[in-house]
Amino acid sequence: MRRARSQAMTLVEVLVWCALSVLMLGILARLSIVGYRVGHEEFERIEAETRMQMIADLIGKDVNLSSPPGVSLTESGQKILFHPTELSPRGALAYQETLTFWTYDPSAKTLLRATTDVSPRPPFDGTPCRLTPEELQGLALNGNFQVTRGFQGLDEFSIKSAQNVPARLASISLNLEIKDKVDLANTHTDLTLRRLLVFRTI
Repeated sequence: MRRARSQAMTLVEVLVWCALSVLMLGILARLSIVGYRVGHEEFERIEAETRMQMIADLIGKDVNLSSPPGVSLTESGQKILFHPTELSPRGALAYQETLTFWTYDPSAKTLLRATTDVSPRPPFDGTPCRLTPEELQGLALNGNFQVTRGFQGLDEFSIKSAQNVPARLASISLNLEIKDKVDLANTHTDLTLRRLLVFRTI
């Protein structure tokens, strides 16, 4: 009778099996790391795009509540002051007693939205508050302003008059541009949102 072949693994077979196991574990670990990184980067990209859309929607609402005579811009487009309108009980267009101020700080990459009462012209006489670009450039947030929204990490922000209209003149539409950057493994991707905002009330 032939002797039954031993089912035990030889030393060479054990070493080969261990090497293959280590190789497979390394491949699986690498795939897990790549998958996590891709998922994390995609999440950051979606988060950045959502934030830019939110800013554009908020500014769009402020534009819809305003009219060109009640909008002040700086030449850089990094500050804008809205004087919102409303309908009076008689159905006529009237300016509210509050102002909405957007200001972007490029050094801190921070965009803030704040509101304040019309000043320094009490009692409010109903005419739109409009500042020159120089006056608006010197306007800063102080105790009279209440910050309602804040956004950090924006690379660039500007809102300017369309059709090459100078900042000191009223324009029927505004060009909004927001830029952000999402860091990737070895590089980064640039995100840009551009939107034309048109006043409903002229």
